Amino acid sequence: MMSVRKVFILFVVALWVGVAAKAALTPVFEYAFPDSYNGTSTAIVDLSSAGNDGTMDSTGGYLNGDVPPGGAGGSLTGASGGHGRTNAVDLLENGIVVAHGGYTMDVWFYWPGNYTDIRKLLDYAGTEALRTFEGQIQFIFSNSAYIVGVPIESRQWYHVVAEFDTLGNAVAGDGSLAGEARLWLDDLSGTGLTLVASAPVVKTAFGDSLNRPIGINRWAGGGGDWNQGKIYNPAVYLGVIHRQSWDPTPGNGLPLISIDTDLSWSAPDTYDVVAYDVYFDPNELKVTSADPSVRIAERQAETFVEFDGPLAYNTTYFWRVDAYEPNAPGPDILHPGVVWSFTTEPETPVVEVGPHEQIVPAGQDATFSIVGRNQTLYEWFLSPDPVVSEDDTLLGAGADLSTLVVPNVTADLEGYVYCILSNAVGEDVSAPVLLMTQRLVAQWEFEESLADSVGTHDGQPFGEPNYVPGSFAGGMAIDLDGQSAVTVPWSPELNTESFTVTAWANVSGGVGAYRALVSGRHDNPTQGYIIYAANNNKWQFWTPGVAGSWSGMSTADPVNDVHLDEWVFIAVTFEAQERLDDGRDTLLGRRRLYINGAVAVEQTGAAYRTNRFRDLLIGAGANENPLHDFFFRGQIDDVRFYNYAVDAFAIAEEYVRMVPEASICVRYPALQFDVTGPEGVPDCRVDLLDLAEMAGEWLLSHLVEAEE
Repeated sequence: MMSVRKVFILFVVALWVGVAAKAALTPVFEYAFPDSYNGTSTAIVDLSSAGNDGTMDSTGGYLNGDVPPGGAGGSLTGASGGHGRTNAVDLLENGIVVAHGGYTMDVWFYWPGNYTDIRKLLDYAGTEALRTFEGQIQFIFSNSAYIVGVPIESRQWYHVVAEFDTLGNAVAGDGSLAGEARLWLDDLSGTGLTLVASAPVVKTAFGDSLNRPIGINRWAGGGGDWNQGKIYNPAVYLGVIHRQSWDPTPGNGLPLISIDTDLSWSAPDTYDVVAYDVYFDPNELKVTSADPSVRIAERQAETFVEFDGPLAYNTTYFWRVDAYEPNAPGPDILHPGVVWSFTTEPETPVVEVGPHEQIVPAGQDATFSIVGRNQTLYEWFLSPDPVVSEDDTLLGAGADLSTLVVPNVTADLEGYVYCILSNAVGEDVSAPVLLMTQRLVAQWEFEESLADSVGTHDGQPFGEPNYVPGSFAGGMAIDLDGQSAVTVPWSPELNTESFTVTAWANVSGGVGAYRALVSGRHDNPTQGYIIYAANNNKWQFWTPGVAGSWSGMSTADPVNDVHLDEWVFIAVTFEAQERLDDGRDTLLGRRRLYINGAVAVEQTGAAYRTNRFRDLLIGAGANENPLHDFFFRGQIDDVRFYNYAVDAFAIAEEYVRMVPEASICVRYPALQFDVTGPEGVPDCRVDLLDLAEMAGEWLLSHLVEAEE
C-alpha cells in the first residue's frame, strides 16, 4: 500500500514540475509522519528506496494531525524532543553531489515566530543547512559563508525547496564545489512554488571531513540549533530539477578552452522547448541584460551553436541560453537562462599536466613526462632546490621531448626536475618535482638534540620537550608531557608520494584522548598522514579518503593495543600504485601499519594526498592549527622517514635487530600454501608437511562417505 507521504508528494510535484522531472531525482531519504516515526520508538524509517533510516534523540515531538493544508498524518516539532539524524554519514559529499549535478532539500515548515536565533530544519554535517534565522528562511553553505534567504511570516505553513546546482562544475583542487543555490518558496496561498532567491555559492569539503550525518530539526553534529517550530515530510534528493537550460559545454568557469570550441547545452526538465535565444560576448553586463547586440541566435530549435571561425585567445566569454515554453493560444513563455562563462587558452604554451616526482632505487632510470599545448620546444632542467634559476643544469631539449629519461640515478643526481615549454610568443614552466634515490631521508635520534642525523631536516622545540635516558632504542629519548612536541619545517623530501615512518614509542598517559605519535597532515582539504595512539587505546594510521574525509585503519588484536609504560616499535608505509584524475593528485595504493615488526593491519586501494605545506610534528597533531592538538604523553625515540615503502622483511629485521629473541613471520604470496607445521598449525614455512596436508585434502576432495 502506498504511504501517505508518497501520495501527497506526487500530487504536489505533479502540479509543480511534472512527475517525469521528479523521477530524475535520486532519493537520499524521504521521511513522513507517522509512517517514518510516530513517537513510540526512536527509529526513523526511510520510505524511499535509498533505505537511509535515522534515529531520533528521544520519543517526543510527534504531532498527530498538525499538518499543512491538504496534508495528512502528522508533523514533527523540536520543541518537545522531535529531532534526530540519519544513521548514515557523508551522504552529501562533494564527490557524490558532483556526480548527480547537485542536491535538493524539500520540506514543509511552520515558524512560530518566538525563536529568532538559528533553528535548523535540515542540516548536512553542520556546514550546509536549511534553517530559520532572524525572521528568514535561509539556505546556507560553508558555515554561513554563503547565505541565500528571504523573510517569512510567523505562524503559518510554508513549503520550501532548496537546490544546490553544480552548473556542470567539477570538484576543485582544494575539494570544494562551486555552484548556484536556489530557494523556492510556497506560502500555500495557491500560487505554488516560486523562485525567491538565488546566488553563486561554494560548498567546501570541510563538512565531508567531519564524517557527520544529516540532522533532522537540529544541528548534524549533535545537540543544538533545535527547531522549535514544526516540519512536515522532510526529504533530501541527489540531483536538481532543471527549469532552465543546463549542462553547458564548455563547462561553466573552465579555463584553457580551445579557441575552436562550439557551444552546446541540455534542454530544461520541466517543459517542452520550442526555441532558444543565445547571448554570447566578453561583456558580462550585456549578456546578463539580454542586450540584443550580443544575441547570436534567435528562436533556434537546436541545442548547440557552431562558430564560423576561432575565438580570441586568452579571453573570458559569458553566455546564456533562454528557452521558450509553448503556451498556446497565448504567447510562448520565456525562461531566462543562467549566465555561464569560460576562458579560452592563451597563445603562449600551457603546462596542462606537469611531471611527477621520481624516486627510484639507486642505479635505475627515472622517467619524467609532461603534457602541454602550443609549445614548439621542450627544455628539461635539474635544480638543487625547488626554485627555478638560470644556473640550473640542462638535462635535455627538443621539439618533441615530452618524455625525459634520466639514466642511472645516483645520490649525486638528486634534485628537482622541471620543464620549460616555449614558442615564439612566450613560455610556461612546470613545477619542480623531486628526483631522488630510494633511501632513508631523515632520522631523529634525540641524543639531547633535535638534529636530523642523516640529512638536513633538523627539528625545533614546541614547548619544552625533555630528554631522558633509558630508551629501548638505545641512549636518550624525548619525554613529552602532553603540551610539548617537535616541529620539523616542511620539505618536499618529507612528503613523498610513497613513504615509510618508523618510531619507538612509550605511552605514559592520555587514555581516552587521541595522541599523535607523528603527524604530517593538513586539513581542509585533507592531506598527509597521522599516526595515533587513539582514544580507545588502539594504534591507528590515518590518510585522506578518496572523497575528501579522513580514512583511518586501526589495530584489532588486543596484543597490539596501546600498553602504557611499555616500549613499542611502530611503522607505517604507503606504496603509491595509481594516480586518480580528480584534480587533487589523489593516489591509490597499499598502506600498512606494523606493530613490533609485524603487519598488524593493511589495506589495498587506500587513498593518499601529499601534504603540500604543513610542518611535520613529532608528538602532536592538528598541524594546521598554530597551537596544535592531540599531544602525546610519554617517550619517543629514533623517528625515521624513508621516501619509499620499505618492505615487510626490512621492517621485521629492524625490530629483530633490537629484539634478537623475537621471531616474526613475514607473510608473502608463497605462504598461502603454509597450511600446517610440526605442531599442526602454520609455521611460516612451506615444506613437505604442507605438501602432504594439501595432497591429502586433494585426494579426499570428491570423496563422499556414508554416515555411520
